[in-house]
Amino acid sequence: MRRAVAGSVAGASRCPAVWAVQRVAVVTAGIFASYYLLPDDWPGSGRTVLITAACLGGIALLLGGEVRAIVRTGHPRLRALEALALAIPAFLIVFATAYFLISRHTVAQVQFNAPLTRTDALYFTVAVFCSAGFGDIVPLSESARLVVTGQMAADVVLLGVAARLVIDAVGGGMHRE
Repeated sequence: MRRAVAGSVAGASRCPAVWAVQRVAVVTAGIFASYYLLPDDWPGSGRTVLITAACLGGIALLLGGEVRAIVRTGHPRLRALEALALAIPAFLIVFATAYFLISRHTVAQVQFNAPLTRTDALYFTVAVFCSAGFGDIVPLSESARLVVTGQMAADVVLLGVAARLVIDAVGGGMHRE
């Protein structure tokens, strides 16, 4: 009896779903920890757009690699969920970082109706992503509005194109089986 229980626990720890959840949890925790540990004197808003674009390019490359992995894996649906579960928090943190840096380092013109803490910037990013737009945080300058508009367009791309790529990859992986 004791051996059967030990065997089932060991078997569960090797389950692909358990490993996927663990990977997503660890990587997501790392993404959020990095965001909150980013030094306050990080490069100012002059480089923020370039840094944001480079990070979004990195996420696009990551998704491209994940699509190939989805097609090759024995568990395409699970790998697809894992890819989206990793890409979406990374995407949100990229824009939250941009809003935080823009709010923090622009002194010539007020960018938002209130200074943004890291949590405020993350909250605003998620509100824009979900199209909630409560109106409690508002971009005031033209440059801040352009970044928010860029996020809205990127939201559509992420949800539409990335989801389509993942669905197609799952289909390819399922046909391979």
